[in-house]
Amino acid sequence: MVIPIKWNPPDPPWVKLNAKGNLRDATGNARGGGIICNHRGALLKAFTTPLRVGSVLEAELSAVLRGLLLAKEFGTTIWIELDATQVISLINTRNSRPAQTRHLMAQITLLQRSCVLKATFVHREGNMAAGSLVNMALALSPMLIFDGLSAPRHLKAIVRMEQMGIPNIRVENEE
Repeated sequence: MVIPIKWNPPDPPWVKLNAKGNLRDATGNARGGGIICNHRGALLKAFTTPLRVGSVLEAELSAVLRGLLLAKEFGTTIWIELDATQVISLINTRNSRPAQTRHLMAQITLLQRSCVLKATFVHREGNMAAGSLVNMALALSPMLIFDGLSAPRHLKAIVRMEQMGIPNIRVENEE
């Protein structure tokens, strides 16, 4: 089955943070990235960064935290969109949290006191910009931050396609 997946801009006054974290190997080398866009789909900030974490869950949460710190520059109503359902659940609920994520969740909870946050799921095909930023990150490179002018050409192309409403294709096996 072929399913078109579209990235949708947030309603004003929200800004949208799409983030992604990925564990590279068992040594804890990980990478993260994210993109912040306004209600017109314009790229406000993007980042790519190496991470020192022990799990994919920590990588995802670290990418969200770094993205939130950047997104606060553009407003206090931040929509977090991820392809990681466990992270969404941790952000949206006050349920018990895995021990290895408590320090990250404590920082995110502190940010929730000064911001309105909502977190929702999108398939990875709707999170293409964040995924491409994760692939750019090198484990030994410093954090890189881009704006609409300094962003790499391929990232600008993804953002432009998303602004135009061009979907990405998700293929699922029919069984």
